[in-house]
Amino acid sequence: MATVLQSQLVVTQANENGQSFSQDEKFCALDEAHQRYLHDLATDIEEAYERGIAEGRASVKIARNMRAEGLGVEVIARMTGLSPTEIEQLN
Repeated sequence: MATVLQSQLVVTQANENGQSFSQDEKFCALDEAHQRYLHDLATDIEEAYERGIAEGRASVKIARNMRAEGLGVEVIARMTGLSPTEIEQLN
């Protein structure tokens, strides 16, 4: 029973502290800035991922064209950054 009451006290104190923070103008401004930062970071990561996918597709297309022109696998690997195994698996 004492543990339950003690945990209730901790929860009550945490709630009171949370309410005082939510009423603190500086804290709210910092929290808002942090939320914007997290949103911007997530957006940057998503854009970088999409760019990486596009660049990878372009490399594969270039490698296919180079193979069609009869260039060797080692040359294509040096020029595109793809591995010889990846190049040999291209259709």
